[in-house]
Amino acid sequence: MKLKANSTLKALAILPFLASPLLASNDLKQAQDALSTGDYKAAIQYAVPVWKTYPLDAALLTSRAPLELGRADLAEDTPRLALKMDTDNFASRILLGNALFRQDKKTEASIVLRRALDLAKNEREKRLARGLLRQISQLQRFKLNGTFGFVPSSNVGKVTSEEKVDLIFGEATITSEDPTTGVGVFGGLNATYEQPLPGKLSYIFTLNTYDRLFEDKQFNVKTRGYSTRFFIPISRTASSRLTYSFSQFTYGREPYSDTRSLSYSFSKRLRSGRNITLGAVHARRDIVDQPSLLSYENTYRVNVGLWNNKNTTISAELRGSRQISEDPAYMNVGKGLSILSTYNPPATAWVLDAALSFNEKQWRKRSGIFDNVRHDLEWIASAGIRNSNVSYFGFTPTLRYTYQNRKSTVSLNTIQSHDLFFGISNAF
Repeated sequence: MKLKANSTLKALAILPFLASPLLASNDLKQAQDALSTGDYKAAIQYAVPVWKTYPLDAALLTSRAPLELGRADLAEDTPRLALKMDTDNFASRILLGNALFRQDKKTEASIVLRRALDLAKNEREKRLARGLLRQISQLQRFKLNGTFGFVPSSNVGKVTSEEKVDLIFGEATITSEDPTTGVGVFGGLNATYEQPLPGKLSYIFTLNTYDRLFEDKQFNVKTRGYSTRFFIPISRTASSRLTYSFSQFTYGREPYSDTRSLSYSFSKRLRSGRNITLGAVHARRDIVDQPSLLSYENTYRVNVGLWNNKNTTISAELRGSRQISEDPAYMNVGKGLSILSTYNPPATAWVLDAALSFNEKQWRKRSGIFDNVRHDLEWIASAGIRNSNVSYFGFTPTLRYTYQNRKSTVSLNTIQSHDLFFGISNAF
């Protein structure tokens, strides 16, 4: 009896068998032929005598056939046996990961498949392992993701290099510390739970924490927060998201501000294959122990895909914002433009991304003792690179460079900084 292979398992046809075709027994050849033509029951029968001469091949055959027949519960034991014979066998780990995945043992399957990715010897095997890992990640309700690395900076505290500032009673010398170089440690962790809802909607709750720590603790930055989001599909090519979030920002040793925001975004894929996203955010920001500094900010953005093909994506984003407060230091309007791009050189696993952003903010009134009304012009350029073929246990190293240059009419806010990030991220 011949059965149609399950579409999620068709890629398993690339898995090699170990025996040489010249040395393989007739039973093994018949089992392989039966497997390739979809006669899975016959493949299991032909594999029985193969156990004596080619036990590893027999184990792989006996595992894959039940998978194709929809009996993942029967397909788990034989790849475990095969791994005892060869702990570094890619096919055994792929089959075991698949069997676990199809039994809804997603966490254990992910662990097995991350190791399989390390053992993959060619690009086809790597694509197979990454594809299965992505499927698991998309279906998992609970996810725990982390980002860790080192952050060398030419301006640790993001302080000005200017020497003078204009005050209402005349020019003054800036006595704060000059920009200093340093190497910090960055750690980010977020835990997400996703609950499917009727009508293909979904509810997503996330807890997050981000730390950037330096030897001089006065420059430490910490963020703690959570978000609750509804994902709302509108059509096959359009969707929207409604999100409420809270975050507490700590600078140095003390909490500095609490921010609560409500945002909405709408995304649509156009007939040309490009995407367009519209977004709006309303945020309330409280400065800790200073109620008079309460501020509200509305931000709007439009992101439009400019170019999209197999190897390259380019998009542009326009932004506008307005912040209001009783304190002049938090009364401003802003606008910005970003060009974002990603490039994957053909036939390689390299991924390069780059972004160039321009931001302008104009304050409405003079603030405090400063003589000038603040007006900022800022450029930010960044570039990153990674290669998912360089991985261990499903993680790959990544490198990112960021340059920031802000000119301000209040020279205390003029800064220039070069920052690097050496860290790790998922290889799939």
